[in-house]
Amino acid sequence: MIGGLFGGFITDRFGRKGGMLLNNIVSVLACVLMFISKPIYSYEALIVGRFFLGLSCGYGSSVAPTYINEVSPRNLRGAFGG
Repeated sequence: MIGGLFGGFITDRFGRKGGMLLNNIVSVLACVLMFISKPIYSYEALIVGRFFLGLSCGYGSSVAPTYINEVSPRNLRGAFGG
């Protein structure tokens, strides 16, 4: 939910495409943290990784449909956005 709330600010600052690329960086960071949590025996890394992944999913859920609606053909915008 927090990622979705910050979606408007990030989109205004970086644009839809730039924000989605930034979102990919956050997702990769989260995946790396969760991946290394077991070898380094750190529950904290797992928790932080899950938090970042939640932010990423919230942002992606709020911005991706808008971006798809903007790049889709005019006659298919409603179908693609839904």
